[in-house]
Amino acid sequence: MAERRRRPISEERLAFADAFGDWYAVRGVADLRIAEYERDSYRARVEALTTPPHWTARPEVQRWAGRLDTLLAVGVAAWALDKVGG
Repeated sequence: MAERRRRPISEERLAFADAFGDWYAVRGVADLRIAEYERDSYRARVEALTTPPHWTARPEVQRWAGRLDTLLAVGVAAWALDKVGG
């Protein structure tokens, strides 16, 4: 088998290799930023799903707040009717 001779590297090939290296580096930075964005979005989603809600957002607290609100409204209405009719 005949041995292949290597051609000398021309200025064009060096320029192409340099441009390709720059392109690949920019592409790598873009891929890294995309990966960081996905990581941060997944981390935020997991944090949002695993942290307990604020105490005012819990259903039992909202039920009791509604009951107290209704009791207050009925009390004010009864007081007003007592003053008007009294």
